[in-house]
Amino acid sequence: MVVNEEVGVPVFPYDFKDRPYDVVGEVKAGVRKATAFSKSPSQAKIYRELWERAEKLGADAVVNASYGDAHVSAFSWGKANAKGTAIRFKAAAPAAALPNTPRSQLRRPPASNMAVFVMLAAVIAAASLQPVVTSSAVAADVVATLLVPATTPIMAKDTMVRMMVLNEVNSRDHSVGHRFVLRVDEEVKIDGVTIIPVGAKGWGEVVASDGTGSAGKSGRINARLLYVEVDGRQIALKGERQSSGRGGAGMAVASVIAFGPLGLLMKGNNATLKAGEIINGYTTGDDTISNASAITP
Repeated sequence: MVVNEEVGVPVFPYDFKDRPYDVVGEVKAGVRKATAFSKSPSQAKIYRELWERAEKLGADAVVNASYGDAHVSAFSWGKANAKGTAIRFKAAAPAAALPNTPRSQLRRPPASNMAVFVMLAAVIAAASLQPVVTSSAVAADVVATLLVPATTPIMAKDTMVRMMVLNEVNSRDHSVGHRFVLRVDEEVKIDGVTIIPVGAKGWGEVVASDGTGSAGKSGRINARLLYVEVDGRQIALKGERQSSGRGGAGMAVASVIAFGPLGLLMKGNNATLKAGEIINGYTTGDDTISNASAITP
């Protein structure tokens, strides 16, 4: 079973594009605050509620999970609604039986490669009859000829990269300087070549964070993208996202009516960047991506 290690259950804000599955159905959950003074439901609690419902359906995982801010309802001081798609992975197809190929043909190289080898052997044999300097020069020319010309596609400045937040970032638990992980949600292609694949890891950073206050004061958070990791390199990105908690004035008024002056202690909602939220990033400069290849025996 695949598990989201951050929350301990197989619930994910993204889809599995590289593993076939059948859709079991949509699952929904409403997670409530215990009291007017309780914290809003966490991502982990919301995901566990979704998984509890999906597991009863015989699902293997939940994908495309999303949830909203906690809001006052007729039966709760704060309820966050969530939904996702319950799926069941398809069984792996059995390996195809190998054809009954004669032993003499098992290691026969392709005709195109055989021609190259024969040509190379002939050139080397001819070169062996020449002086050493000439032989070295000929060998260098042969190697250069056999190499496939390297291509260096240019990823231009301001190329868009869609980044998905994987784990909730909020003004209650995360302060300025906190770094959080993201995931590339859509591949970036140049001239038909995938330069940044889906699933590549990226990083962002909290640059401003204000917590909630009494009398329904809501929180605020501001974060920026830093870079995406590709083949051991860091490609710098620019892009920001600001978020403010839902206004808590109405909840504060209701608390005063229900609890008297103590209701003024009622805090507003925290600002959040929710799991599954998309932040569009843009490359900060032109980037040359090496994609050289060579013929190998």
